[in-house]
Amino acid sequence: MISFGVAHVFYISAFGWKPIKWFIGLLLYVAVSLFVYFVHTKLDEILIIGVPIYCFLITTMLWRSLARAVDSRNFLAVFCAIGAILFVISDALIAVTMFVGVPLPCARLQIMITYYAAQFAIALSTADDGPALQRSLRKKIK
Repeated sequence: MISFGVAHVFYISAFGWKPIKWFIGLLLYVAVSLFVYFVHTKLDEILIIGVPIYCFLITTMLWRSLARAVDSRNFLAVFCAIGAILFVISDALIAVTMFVGVPLPCARLQIMITYYAAQFAIALSTADDGPALQRSLRKKIK
């Protein structure tokens, strides 16, 4: 959980803090606070500290990606937000199976599919179509 938390700090840094979009953040933090409230009784000593911190980090990562996507409406920013949403779904599936004890059919498969799709979408969001666009414009000018 620590290494994933560190990764989320890097994602948050990469996604940036502009635009803020406080309303999106507020909604997400209220939702995750309710989740932590209902799950905290099922956590042992170390997780009772780690899970809320991790939830705060992943929620911040989701907030920053959604704020970027809503503001820019850039196709790549939308991929980033989709990746962040899938990452949260993947981690929620882990939490539901591990902490709440809800048996999900093919849980491992569901978790891994959403996790890898999340990583793919976030990685795809870093693509730069600028050079390709510039090359095609240069060809049209010549």
